[in-house]
This record gives sequence, C-alpha cells and structure tokens, in this order.
Amino acid sequence: MVPLSDERNGHGVDWSFFLATKDNGATWMQSGIMKGGEQPAFIERGDGSLLAYLRSRPNILASESHDRGKTWSEPAPTQWKNPDAAIAMRRLQNGHVILVFNNQDNARTPLHIALSLDEARTWGKPMELETNPGEYSYASIL
Repeated sequence: MVPLSDERNGHGVDWSFFLATKDNGATWMQSGIMKGGEQPAFIERGDGSLLAYLRSRPNILASESHDRGKTWSEPAPTQWKNPDAAIAMRRLQNGHVILVFNNQDNARTPLHIALSLDEARTWGKPMELETNPGEYSYASIL
C-alpha cells in the first residue's frame, strides 16, 4: 500500500487515500477516502486492521479500516498536537509502534518520539528527539 493525499483539486478539504496492489505492482486499486487530513502514516495491526494517522492542525487525526483499506472510519482527533507537520509511524517486529512527530501547536521544534506497547491503542509519554533551534519535519522511520 502507498499512502497518498490530494491537495490540488480544490475539494475544500484535504483528503487522503491509498493505492494497493496484490500483483507486485502490475495493477493498482484505490482505497476508500479519508477526509480532513493529509499525508497519512499507517500500520497494520496483528488482527489485520489498519490504523492511519493523518497530518492535521491542531491535532493528529486517526482513522481505522477493518476491510483491508476499502473503507475508513471518520478521522478523529488524537491526543497528539500537530503544527500542520508531517508525521511518521512504524510497527516494530515485536509489535510495538513508534510515532515521530512535533507535539506542538505552532512550532516544528522540538521533534518527539512516542512508544505504544499495544499497537497504537495507548501511548507512553513522548520523548524529545531534537531540541536544537531549527525546523524538524518530514521525519522518516527506518
């Protein structure tokens, strides 16, 4: 699955979706649309459901799919602040999830990381990864 956003067609609201392939890229299908956020980061949970976090101000939004991305729940605000900056999320081999983001109202400093031990259902207190002056955005987790 490839996460995408459409900000160019003047829909009046940002919307995000995924392209998915079952044949190594020979054909692609579009998932359901999530309205109200952009630039999704997503994980697959152990039960096969998908969780997407979306860039939005003033809070990161969350949306879930229980049908492999065909449909998504209405995006709802999470506990995490967001200054309209990109986010990154990854499920680790042990099932834990990490989230890298700017937990701020308006600034892209500091850059934070949070850990979930239950597949992003609850989160521990975020730690500051970078606090030096500057803008930290568009993080990637590898």
